[in-house]
Parts: sequence; C-alpha cells; structure tokens
Amino acid sequence: MTLFKETRLLKNLPARTLQLSLVGLAISVCITVYFYLLGLKQSSVMMSCFSVVLVGILALQLSKMVKDAHSLVIVAVCVLLIISGFVEGSGTGQYFYFFPMIVVIPIVVDSRDSSKTEFILTFALVVVSFGTCFYAGRAFNPIETIAPAVATKITYSNAAGAIATTLLFSIANIFYERKFVRALNTIAHLQSHEMRKPVASILGLMDVWRSEKYTYNSEIVSMMESAVTELDEKIHLIVKHTSDNLKAPGEDILI
Repeated sequence: MTLFKETRLLKNLPARTLQLSLVGLAISVCITVYFYLLGLKQSSVMMSCFSVVLVGILALQLSKMVKDAHSLVIVAVCVLLIISGFVEGSGTGQYFYFFPMIVVIPIVVDSRDSSKTEFILTFALVVVSFGTCFYAGRAFNPIETIAPAVATKITYSNAAGAIATTLLFSIANIFYERKFVRALNTIAHLQSHEMRKPVASILGLMDVWRSEKYTYNSEIVSMMESAVTELDEKIHLIVKHTSDNLKAPGEDILI
C-alpha cells in the first residue's frame, strides 16, 4: 500500500519555511530598530528593505503563488549579508549569521529524501556568499561610517544574536524531528495493529466462503460488509492523522 504521495511531504517543509521566515523577520525588524537608535541610517534602511523583501516572500507563500519559499529566503539572506559587507565592512561581524544559516539548511532542505543536488547547491551558495561577504568587508571601504566603539558593540550583539539564532534553529530541528518520528510511529501502529483485525476477518471469511464454493450466504456477506466498513474507517483514520501532523499544506495524500 502506498500511503504517501512522496516521502518528503512528511517533512512539512512549507510550514518550517514559514515559521523560520517569521523568526528571521522578527530579528530583522529588531536589528533595523537597533541600527536606527545607533544612528546608522544606511544600515537601518538596508535592514528595513530586507524586512520588506521577507514580507513579500511570505506573502507569496501564503497566497500559494510559490510552493515552498525556502530557496528565496536563503537567497535573500545571502544577498543581505553580502550587501552588509559593503555597507558596514567586516568590523561589525555580520558574517556570524552565516553559521545559523548552515544549521537552517538541513531543516528546510530535505537532504535525505529530496535531490542531493538541491542540498549541495544550497550549501555551496551559503559558503560562497560567506566568502564574498567577508572579502567585501575587508577589501572595500564601508559605505556607512561607523565609530570603532559602535562597531565593537554591534560585533558583540551580532555574535550573541547568531549564537541565539543557531540554538533556536537547532531546537526547532529537534522538535520537528521528534514530531516526525512520533507521527510515523503512530501511523505504523495503526497500520500494523488497527488495520490487521478487519483484514484478518476478511481473509477468514473469504476462506469460509471459498470452502462453500462461493455460494451465496447472507451471513457471510453481512460480516464481510462490516469488516470492510471497519477497514475503511481505519484507513480514513490514518489519512486524517497524516493530514493533521505530516502533510504539507496544499498537498494531497494518496492511498
């Protein structure tokens, strides 16, 4: 029996992308306000533009104009960090945010079940973007004039923010994996135990009917009808549990 359209749907990737994007949006808004309070106009404008881009990506996903926006989000963050290398230089430590991005990749890119090429390309994009950001920050004079004391303060806040974000994404990944395993265990139990009873009943009734050379027997037909109804209920229970816990929004699960 084929229970799922494809295994990777169980990962509920659009939901993960949505939640992680909302976290990124909250962080970008906080950084925008922080930069504004520090008097860094160019940096605050850069972060506010990024927030607008994230809102647009989320709107595309919520309107189902894109199936999964994780690639767009990762590209947007990479572009932001590269631009920040030109705007702020490398003295503010914005490249620290590439570390939580590496943690995000296995969360939003299903490396076990989807194409390995997608995973490798995404990882390569982050690594190349990190190198570009660091090089731009070192090789070019920053657009934003930042006092050394302010740059040190931003570096510490970026380091703390990157560590906190990495921990948050790691905990989120553990949560999703545990939820995924629990849901699969429940479905396995339903299939191996709950569905076994009506199937065994149907097989037994078929043996009796065969021994009677398939002559009409209203009692056997009635009992088979009850067993088939029970089996249908168990199948619908599995489909409902799968839809509630594992299915990606907008996707159909085939039985």
